[in-house]
Amino acid sequence: MVKKAQYDVIVAGGGPAGLTAAVEISKTGLKTLLIEKNNIGGAPRSWITWYSGLKKAGCASAVKHKIDTLVFSGYLGGAYELKKSDSAVVDTKKLLLLLKERALKAGVEIKENENILKCSQSGGFAAVKTAKGSYKTRYVVDAMGWSSKNQHSLGANEPRGDYMGCRAAEIKLEKPLKDISKAHIFHAPFPGKDYFWLLPYNKHEVLAGCFSFEKLDAKSGPRMNKSLNRYIKYIGAHGRRLKEIQGNIPLMEKKYFRRGRIFFCGDVVSSPLPSSGFGLLRAIEEARLLARCLKRGFKGKSADYEEKIIALRYPGYELHYLVADILKNMDEVIFNKAVSGMKDNSVKFIKSFLKGDDLSLIFAAQALIAIFKTFTLKEIAAMAIKRDYKEFLLRAARDYPKIKPGQIKKALKKMAGELKKTGIKELKKIRGRL
Repeated sequence: MVKKAQYDVIVAGGGPAGLTAAVEISKTGLKTLLIEKNNIGGAPRSWITWYSGLKKAGCASAVKHKIDTLVFSGYLGGAYELKKSDSAVVDTKKLLLLLKERALKAGVEIKENENILKCSQSGGFAAVKTAKGSYKTRYVVDAMGWSSKNQHSLGANEPRGDYMGCRAAEIKLEKPLKDISKAHIFHAPFPGKDYFWLLPYNKHEVLAGCFSFEKLDAKSGPRMNKSLNRYIKYIGAHGRRLKEIQGNIPLMEKKYFRRGRIFFCGDVVSSPLPSSGFGLLRAIEEARLLARCLKRGFKGKSADYEEKIIALRYPGYELHYLVADILKNMDEVIFNKAVSGMKDNSVKFIKSFLKGDDLSLIFAAQALIAIFKTFTLKEIAAMAIKRDYKEFLLRAARDYPKIKPGQIKKALKKMAGELKKTGIKELKKIRGRL
């Protein structure tokens, strides 16, 4: 017999964003249900993020290992080391179970191993149908990641067809590592379009990975696996493989943040920034923003999630996708130049770029200046960039008509003041090139 229940909010998905949203929503006194298709924390994943952010969120106990130095290096010898990086490898299972415990304490009802089949809405309510029951609610928070049927039904992916394929292996080493203070996060020891990373968990366990700016499929999979094996041999990470992790990260924007009473949160809209592997804390912050917006909605005010999240994202997201296009079309010479040129930027800017938390106009302007300082216009043109990035603000206004013009004007004013202090010489050089 089909069960029926009523909730103020149903959260679909038990990842970091879904659990955070459920906690924050339940704290406001709203009756909240979270549904997860698997066991929470059961999927093998590995995240590297920022220790200070985890500590601020009260999740420092989920840190597997703190990293002092992040290393970038190219085949032709270019290298950059970001010391005192404030980064950390996260024990994903521990983090998710910690967030689950908080959700239960906040009064969230949790149903695991229950697959959502359909979300619908009518008459001022929404309904969620699963393999085990049917539930009625005022709002649905879709945090089901890239597999979300709700988002896909809207045709919300930009038709770019771009992916970053990833393959990795957790390895128990035969011989302990001598130095576990460093993590290679963008390593290119061989010619070609494959890049690698190496994260130490401790002296005896590491995660070695290969990624490429193409989709991991039956054709590319064997080549990437061969590349990963070659890399593991190259770094001398001999030992027993504990887990194999693989998948695709779609490098496509999502246009829809809301569909009537269904709000999207987490990876379902937090498009991974291809130049930043540190999206965990950003997803959590956006989940908190959504919770605040839903609270306003229950008070009879506008649940202005779309306007607020768009104001946070543009034009920084566009800038990161520009970098994705550059990375995807680099050869060894250009990549080496990019790595070598990182030292010409401030540590503050490099950290901001990696974190992906500053998506403001000021940041975008600074990053564009850094790109023009590193590459000539001829080199940029040779990388066959697809987009017209000069018009991204106009396209943002077109694609997201609800954004308030005053927010753009305010950001432009801040950018003008920042550039006057730090970027005027570089802008003159750029004008000269043009």
